[in-house]
Amino acid sequence: MNRRQFMQSAFYSSLLYGGGTIPRVINSAYAGFSQVNNPILINLMLDGGPDLRHLIVPAWTTDQSEVGYHYWKYRWRAHRLANESDNVLQARWEDDYFKITVGGQNWGGNVDSGGLNDGVTFGIWKEAGWLIDMFLQGKVAIFCNAVGGRNRNHSLSTIQLEQGNLAATSSIEEHSGWGGRLARHAGGNAIALTNTPRRFCFGPDGSNIARVDNSDLISVQDSRNWGLYEFRDAMDSDHGDRAFDLRQKLAGNLEQYYATLQNKKASTGFGTDIWDNFLDHENKIREFGEALRDQLDFPIPTLIRALYDNRGSDGEYHSENNGPGGAGPNDARRVLRSTGFGRQIRNLFDVLAGNDASLLNAKVTSLSYGGWDTHGNQRQVSNNLDNNNPNYRRGIESNLRDIFGGYLETGTSHLTTAEKEAQPHCAFSALWEQVRTTSPSSVDNLLFSIAGEFGRQIRDNRDNGTDHGKGNNMFLIGSGVNGGIYGEMFPLAEIDRLNDSSIRTPDIDPRTDIERIFGPACDWVSGGSANTVFPTLIGGTPDAEAGVNHSSIFS
Repeated sequence: MNRRQFMQSAFYSSLLYGGGTIPRVINSAYAGFSQVNNPILINLMLDGGPDLRHLIVPAWTTDQSEVGYHYWKYRWRAHRLANESDNVLQARWEDDYFKITVGGQNWGGNVDSGGLNDGVTFGIWKEAGWLIDMFLQGKVAIFCNAVGGRNRNHSLSTIQLEQGNLAATSSIEEHSGWGGRLARHAGGNAIALTNTPRRFCFGPDGSNIARVDNSDLISVQDSRNWGLYEFRDAMDSDHGDRAFDLRQKLAGNLEQYYATLQNKKASTGFGTDIWDNFLDHENKIREFGEALRDQLDFPIPTLIRALYDNRGSDGEYHSENNGPGGAGPNDARRVLRSTGFGRQIRNLFDVLAGNDASLLNAKVTSLSYGGWDTHGNQRQVSNNLDNNNPNYRRGIESNLRDIFGGYLETGTSHLTTAEKEAQPHCAFSALWEQVRTTSPSSVDNLLFSIAGEFGRQIRDNRDNGTDHGKGNNMFLIGSGVNGGIYGEMFPLAEIDRLNDSSIRTPDIDPRTDIERIFGPACDWVSGGSANTVFPTLIGGTPDAEAGVNHSSIFS
């Protein structure tokens, strides 16, 4: 972390002011993973406008009255296919997408809110194994035609999505975020797991949501290196690392200096309010860092470490592209292309381990994954067939695999043994599996919200990519969700827009505002909070797609 990132992170976490959300730790007798007993929202921001019509597609058909025919005829370049012939389009559909028919094949107990998609067949990209498994278990709500920002400007749409205010303008950036407001209402903390906290995490200034108070925000950009550096006397000599020895000496001197000031203050009343703030905060950070280190006094689990590091349990580096392997050191191979996102997942696992109310008291956590602005080369292909090699760039599919790839031990009847072995755990599947293994009931309290600031156009741009659009798919995933489809998946009106050459930028029609989706999520995390987090729900008229019952998203 550079100096600028540190100062930003410290400022947003109220770390410069001696107060804020860092608790005074009295008893640091923590160890291991604390069971997650309260609902926690895990929000993933997809920066750049993700084309989620690449992830979830209509069935290929030769019937020209169906959206599927026109989708594939106008999208073959974005899928980087050789041509638009029927056999090439059908092969892509048959080979690379897992088929689901609403009310039929692989549908299970999912819901089709409003009956808008009866009999529709769609596909989920096969390598998104975790997403497929969770859908088959009824734990994925897919919101179609959802809107994060009603414009095609990255910055403004991101502000609108993270503030939870589609009327926001670029002039009011320092405004609370809907995640920060939810954490405040839930009586806990918003935990930023990114290098710099997102606006999503910013808390409100009392009842004034247009101003920011970050006393409920904790920045955890490196969970295994949080707090003040400790002096370890036993390792101070004969280490052989001069930089390490110097750091040890500096840490020891600083620790003694502040301890001396604390003793002087206690015996003589020395100090002013300014000095008291510094001393108090230094002591709180030191105690809190020690307590968090005590809590995390266990090795990073193999599944989690594999997301960003290919060192095995033997401490040696191993090939990144091994299969799932057994219990040996090769299980620690690196499997994600984005090691930064892998470390965010590590931070998240550790935050869940320390979620106890006397420590982190997490109610909302914030992740981000960028790289979705796919104007060109949306999908990249080559002669390299090793899809599990993280060093092989595959365009948007590398991103999708990092987030949604992998499999679980349950709900995988649709996969052959060979297919399972070809899909090592990726980000969310590794997290879910590790939490489920460590503390089975804890996964029932996890809710994932996933969205980007806007979508892409429904016609490719002849540069093997797609340009900025408006509507998109969004997701809520978790055990408490009534899984299924909310909104018309592939509106027939898109056919005319696709075939009308005078419309250069045909969008997915934005029909449902985010308040209708994330408001119920807030109620699930902290009952009755939707109207507080999204005041527009009181007397306002956020758009909701006709026929869709958003009040039934959760059981």
